[in-house]
Amino acid sequence: MNITIQLPAIFAINGRLNKNSIQQLIEPKVLLEVAVEHYQKDRAKGYMLTSINDKNEKILAIYNQVRPPDDFNKVLKVKRGDLAELSSELVDLADREWIRHPKLLKVPKRRIDYKKRIKAVLDSWRRAFSYKIEDKRNGLKGLRPPQIGAVPTTHAHGTGPDEVATIVVPAGTGKTEAMLSILSSKRCEEFVVAPTAALRLMLLERSSPIKS
Repeated sequence: MNITIQLPAIFAINGRLNKNSIQQLIEPKVLLEVAVEHYQKDRAKGYMLTSINDKNEKILAIYNQVRPPDDFNKVLKVKRGDLAELSSELVDLADREWIRHPKLLKVPKRRIDYKKRIKAVLDSWRRAFSYKIEDKRNGLKGLRPPQIGAVPTTHAHGTGPDEVATIVVPAGTGKTEAMLSILSSKRCEEFVVAPTAALRLMLLERSSPIKS
């Protein structure tokens, strides 16, 4: 049976400080259309998930507490009932745990040196931003007029007095992308404070994955 599954994100940092989440994203949540087959080898029990678009991409979803076989480079720990009854076209596994994934190698094993990681992120943004203007007629992606106004205005404000400024852009013109453009072009170390968890997650998932 073919279904769409949502796979969990991978974080380099995923903790809490003063009741606030501190996260650094390596791999965002992914929607993947897969074919599902029951799997059992030795003592491992679960499901083999084969990508519809790439037959070579196979994920083992295992639900019992045994060491997974070495045949898979992506292994997901699930609950026994997660894929037992596939009555829905979308199965949300976003809160499950990766046991094995190539990008888990980027997750620090020791105490995190936050200053070093912040510097690595800021360095990865060098020359990563350019003022490309959107041109829908020719299919070119880029900044929309309100964003073109917001980004350099913010840079200009930063050269003057240390006063609070408010940027107002019309609804639907890309406030999130404007914030991310300012963040990466100015290479800000400051936190972005979001009023809701949903907005925080949207900002997190639209950011580029870390390169360090």
